[in-house]
Amino acid sequence: MRFEEKMSGASFGKRSRAPFWIITGLVICALVAAVTVFFMRGRLEPKTDEDVIKRVGQHIVLPDETPSVTTVENAGALSSQPFFASVKDGDKILIFQQAARIIIYRPSENVLVNVGPIVDDNATTPSTTTPSE
Repeated sequence: MRFEEKMSGASFGKRSRAPFWIITGLVICALVAAVTVFFMRGRLEPKTDEDVIKRVGQHIVLPDETPSVTTVENAGALSSQPFFASVKDGDKILIFQQAARIIIYRPSENVLVNVGPIVDDNATTPSTTTPSE
């Protein structure tokens, strides 16, 4: 008789619903966290070149000029050059012509990937010979 009383009693119904509410609460918390991360990530990534420049300026002192900003669309084509070895699609390249500096910025992680000088491979070094008298 005790088993039948437990099966038909009110205490059995309350125990079986507790895991349901706990699991439901956890699922709701997970959904809220996923939606928050999804929407915040979209807000955090820069939308315009000005946003990119501001973000990069938070990491390093920038030259006093407006850079040209390009987005990497084919990282494989650049990977043969050592400076661009770590570049990924979606990275931003800032080129400061007057300061002769290149900055690679990864907006998805908000990090600077590489910073370096612009090197002109076609430039010739000046001659060090002295003129003859």
